[in-house]
Amino acid sequence: MLNFNSTKRTGTAAKLVLLIAKEMVQNKETPEKKDLIIYNNIDWEGFKDFVIYHQIIPYTYVSLKSYASFLPERLLEFLKNCYYYNLIRHQSLWQEFLKIVDTCQKAGIGCIPIKGIALFEDVYAGQPVRPMCDIDLLIQEEDFRKIEDIFYNSGYQKHLGGLKEDYWKNLCQITFSKKNPDGFVVFIDLHWALDFKRKHRRVLPDIWKRIRKIDIEGQRLNLLSSEDTLFNLVLHLRRFRSVLYLKNVCDIGLLLNKYASNFDWDYILKESKESKICSTMFFALAQVKLLLDIDVPAFVWKGLNISYWKRETTLRFIENNTFLHSSDSKIKNLCLKTHFLLYDSLREPAEYILNIPIEQFASFNALEPYDKKTEFLYHLRLLYSLYTIIRIGLTKRPRRDVYNLP
Repeated sequence: MLNFNSTKRTGTAAKLVLLIAKEMVQNKETPEKKDLIIYNNIDWEGFKDFVIYHQIIPYTYVSLKSYASFLPERLLEFLKNCYYYNLIRHQSLWQEFLKIVDTCQKAGIGCIPIKGIALFEDVYAGQPVRPMCDIDLLIQEEDFRKIEDIFYNSGYQKHLGGLKEDYWKNLCQITFSKKNPDGFVVFIDLHWALDFKRKHRRVLPDIWKRIRKIDIEGQRLNLLSSEDTLFNLVLHLRRFRSVLYLKNVCDIGLLLNKYASNFDWDYILKESKESKICSTMFFALAQVKLLLDIDVPAFVWKGLNISYWKRETTLRFIENNTFLHSSDSKIKNLCLKTHFLLYDSLREPAEYILNIPIEQFASFNALEPYDKKTEFLYHLRLLYSLYTIIRIGLTKRPRRDVYNLP
């Protein structure tokens, strides 16, 4: 059973959020939702916090608008305003994306939309309810200077967020921004890899050979293969603090549902092993199985070859923390814990934490990135990191598998 936390009212709110996410992925309404709304005393403030945290506000409005008489008026108005803002924002970003692609194509530069902008006309086609705040593009590293000039000529400037450019380049991405005539500020994240550069290996080396082409609004667009799209979504869990967001789980669930009949799981297993991302893949697939009831072939679970300890700890982590209340102070520490679940060895996350860039250390601890106080505390990071490693190592043995995974 999922841990919906604390009071009955908060637990009911969390159950409603999960039902809404399941409806979006399965494209059908569940009778349980109606009973929850009508016959239970739901903590609507807690519910609002959950849908904000899990970034599923637009679809929440679609799901609940027919129950308007049972919702607080202010909540309904909030959901409605967010939904229509999202529609306008989507259209603005989409039109800007088409302009960029057209300019790049004329210059002979290949680019591939990834994450939100790619899913917009793929798994979310016909229901533009996924929040999207920027445009993510994958390019080949050798084309960066050319596309940088294109952006400058189009009115964009680099947006480094007060951090050094070298830091962003080590993450294999640079952000550009400009203000459009419609008043929206457009952010474009240029990526030249889906993961950090790793020693002695290249992640997904054939990604550019596997692209598929689609025609949208009279324009020929490149997309990642469905399998590489999954890798993109899965690897995204390593980059940010969004590892538990239902938005990401829904992305993967919709992708698997759409392409289930011809999904190349053999490729997924092969690349997961060669790129050493089996643990991250297991984490993501466990989320869609546990939270959305989406089946994954039995041979996939076996092929990922996750140890009993990590398998059970991962499932328990998802169960206990997906609906941890967003105001809880524990949220901040989840980032460190997940590092030990998302990598195939303990050595790699331990090395990462011990050698964490000062910029990420500052962000995590709400410090200014380059001042003297931050530099002093940065030198003491070893003490806290060792404490974290020891604490996780002493975690009690998890209970037996109750999630029906083969």
